[in-house]
Amino acid sequence: MLEVYHLEPLTKNLPTVGEFIDDISEYQIVGNDCDLYDASTGKLVAKFRKNKIKENKNIENFVESNRPLFNRLKESRGAAAGQIDKNKLRASVKDIFKINNTNYRTGYVKQDGTKSKTSICNLSKSNTIGYLNTACRGGYISGTHLSRYNLDYPERYKRSIPLIEDISDVLKEIDKSKYDNNLKILDAKYKIGDSCFSTVTINSSWQSASHTDTNNGSDSFAVMLVLTDYKNDNHYTGGHFLLPEFKMAFDVRDGDVIMCDTQRYLHCNAPLEPLEKNKIVGNYSAQVIKNNWYLNRLSIVCYIKKCCIYKN
Repeated sequence: MLEVYHLEPLTKNLPTVGEFIDDISEYQIVGNDCDLYDASTGKLVAKFRKNKIKENKNIENFVESNRPLFNRLKESRGAAAGQIDKNKLRASVKDIFKINNTNYRTGYVKQDGTKSKTSICNLSKSNTIGYLNTACRGGYISGTHLSRYNLDYPERYKRSIPLIEDISDVLKEIDKSKYDNNLKILDAKYKIGDSCFSTVTINSSWQSASHTDTNNGSDSFAVMLVLTDYKNDNHYTGGHFLLPEFKMAFDVRDGDVIMCDTQRYLHCNAPLEPLEKNKIVGNYSAQVIKNNWYLNRLSIVCYIKKCCIYKN
């Protein structure tokens, strides 16, 4: 049965940007289909649907085409990567130093004692395919373009598209107006296949910290599908999708879909924990094990990048 919530967003005692939420005992756990509206504005916040995309060839093709990304660690995820934690930084970091007022980006000292000219965030098992925007740097592509992984492996990108189209079709089914709006604002030359998205982030066994998606297109909705990596036997518990302003925790599991206004509202994940704490299948580094980066949860987040918005 579909439940509909109209809740006033909290304005006090909210997590700061970049803060992890490890205790969800005061959150309402949602494990069934529901719609959530902001009672102060009447606007839709999120829609959650169980078992929308079953195991099929499109899932298999997407997972296998992007499997090399599952263990690739990035250090550019900003607030979503959380407050700087030395246990989540690369091994070559000897020391860190503050560079601005944020707590999720830092300068660092290399092992040879020299200060790096670049800043970093915590390592994150979070990688992007589709279209993105990069600044001009020597030897790098700049402007709005397909991700380097997609450019290097075009056949893998081609095999990924059908699942992204499936996720787009789910948005069309559960909220045609939001689907139509995504199509309206998305520049056609940055559209992934026949979907209403420009970009996809793949998170592998990764807890995000409290943040908003400031680089997403205004008034567009992101859609997340959760999958279980069928080649990884390290099962998990937790990982709920959290909306701190509404104290709601969505138990998004394999095949479930949630659409959300992630640009407007704070969101993050509850901690991921191993289902069997004393059993680890496979060989992983101490850092990966300490941070529970070896579990089999995948989240496929489809959205529109701000740089991909149609400009009149």
